[in-house]
Amino acid sequence: MHPAARDTGQQHGFGSRGVSPLSRASSPSTNSSSGSSYNLSSTTETTGESRGPRATLMGSTTGLLSDNSSSCSQSKTKVDGGCMPGLSATLTILSLAANLGNVLRLPRVVYLSGGEEAGTFLVTYVCISIVFGIPLVFLEIGLGQFCQEGTTKLWRAVPLLKGIGYVKILASGLLSIYYPLLIGLSVFYLVWGLKGPIPFPECSEAGTPINGEECLQLTFLKSVNEDAMWFGVSVAFLFLLWALFMLCIFRSEHSYRASVYFILVPVIVCLITLLVQSVLSDTSVNGLQKLVTFHWDYLLDIKVWYFATVQMFFSTHLGFGNIVTCAGRLYSKKNALWTAVAYVVCNLVIGILTVCIVYQWIGQRKPDNLNINIPEGFIYTLTYDVAVNCMGNLKQLWSALTFFSIICTGFIAMVAVLYTVLVAVTLEVNKRWSWWTVAGCICITGFLTGIICIIPYNMEVVHILDHYVIGRMVIASTALELVAFAWIYGSNTLYNDFEFVLGRKLNPIWKIIWLITPFLLIVVEIWSMVSLPLTGFPGKDSDPVWVYVTGWVLYLSTWVIVISAAIQQVSSQVDYNLSQKFLSTLKPSRNWGPVDTIYRHWWVQWRVTCTKTGQRDFTFKRRGTKDYTSSVQKYHTAEPVGIYKATPSSANGTLQHNRATDRGPFTIQANGDLPEHVCWRGTSQRDGDGT
Repeated sequence: MHPAARDTGQQHGFGSRGVSPLSRASSPSTNSSSGSSYNLSSTTETTGESRGPRATLMGSTTGLLSDNSSSCSQSKTKVDGGCMPGLSATLTILSLAANLGNVLRLPRVVYLSGGEEAGTFLVTYVCISIVFGIPLVFLEIGLGQFCQEGTTKLWRAVPLLKGIGYVKILASGLLSIYYPLLIGLSVFYLVWGLKGPIPFPECSEAGTPINGEECLQLTFLKSVNEDAMWFGVSVAFLFLLWALFMLCIFRSEHSYRASVYFILVPVIVCLITLLVQSVLSDTSVNGLQKLVTFHWDYLLDIKVWYFATVQMFFSTHLGFGNIVTCAGRLYSKKNALWTAVAYVVCNLVIGILTVCIVYQWIGQRKPDNLNINIPEGFIYTLTYDVAVNCMGNLKQLWSALTFFSIICTGFIAMVAVLYTVLVAVTLEVNKRWSWWTVAGCICITGFLTGIICIIPYNMEVVHILDHYVIGRMVIASTALELVAFAWIYGSNTLYNDFEFVLGRKLNPIWKIIWLITPFLLIVVEIWSMVSLPLTGFPGKDSDPVWVYVTGWVLYLSTWVIVISAAIQQVSSQVDYNLSQKFLSTLKPSRNWGPVDTIYRHWWVQWRVTCTKTGQRDFTFKRRGTKDYTSSVQKYHTAEPVGIYKATPSSANGTLQHNRATDRGPFTIQANGDLPEHVCWRGTSQRDGDGT
């Protein structure tokens, strides 16, 4: 037997064989035919009607429960069993759908990559999100709920590829560098729009307003050598944002959930308001016509498939470690399959909603005004131009709603990626540093790095990370992740683990998708390198040499990290030769599996049963230590099960005595089945009769 099963069983009173005595306690043959009885620590009720002595649960847990905890457990049970935990988890899951990549990046990519054939691109994106997005999200949620730790600890299953976990954290770190720059740009437009007229006074030459892109270059993006004032404004906005980010994460999960509560609802309200306003416009139909224009021969263009695939990762936050980390800590009790389906569907709804809003704005503008030289600032400049030319007296209110919604979605995305990085760093340093210390260091580092990133002209650092680095990085890491779990760890083993998490059988279609998806991702990645220009965006001028060289060097660092971590893992193995060490890194480590000890015990029993009999026993309780403690509290306040009576060894058969002090053995005579959550101690040796 796996040593973890033996250790877990001994720790929780399951006996040396690691088998839960629950089945023995509730087995009729054990209790009736053999005539033996279980000796249990006694408790009695001293309030209300006098009731017989009640058997306690396992002493290792109930010993931690005082009388006060039992008296107040009923109120706690009502809170824990209510709708608030479910609502909290649901909001946490769905909030990530309203992230900056889905609200700000998707409309830009649809317009730049789709152009007049935007409908074809959007259909391609939706199909990729459904066919591949749902299985990949399901995989990450299931792995997160099973492992219960950050994305770096997940690779105990395949130690050779532990570097993939580091790559995912690096991708989240890079995302947290350039997202604040985009949020700061939104803050600039919001503040300048509220404090003065639109168009901005700085963007009017002889009373004639210039377009949004030129205005952006004359203000927020102005070089520090030309005007240091705008650089100071950018630094001040960055400092404010990072201070707010610190407030959103300094209390770990509590701050994360509170941020979701206060941010998600305003985002939904703002998006619905903007959609209604756009629909009521007379010229909005002109833009929507492009979304229903389809050219099916456009599907043969690799640009459509590559950029739609990259956008799927940005919109869903796949490949960044966010879903794995949050699944194990924030919504570990939710059904992984239906959570994945609901998340991707909500993601598509919000994304298509924002695309429709943007194309309605495009329909309100003159076509010759859409000259895009700074792709990353397209939505900002479009919003500014529409406010100046089309909104009339409502331009300030309308633009404020738009930029406020972008700021809120940016906060949702930043809290998610920072939480992921924080969990990974805290686990890697073995919790030697406190959470707020790590959070402070990361926020200070992000602020200083952001200052460096705003120095180059025209958001070139944002362009490097967005176009060259992060998209290709997450595609490569996801393909390797699928190879690791579906092929090396084994699709059948992975299937058994997922069925244990879900508590029911899975359709084989998921296994097929997980097996073929890595090859499709690799084909798309290689095909894009061969067919698309390596020096810039298709159809645009080439980027400066330092831009694309820096981008490709950062992308190649992905493979350097993976290879270096693999070498370190092989060298750290204790074995006879290099080949044996290499093979050892392809096998799960001894500490692979759920972190929670009780949850891990049930998983070990599940795997033993599957190995010996080939059958899956879905009656195993998939509950952790926290669930068990809650069940103990509920049991102390529940009505007794069966008829309880004292054995002769108890003090004169007294039925009323102190629960905390009475330790005499008692015999239980159950009228029916015992509660499933109760794990009873084995036979005591203190009785003279041997029972």
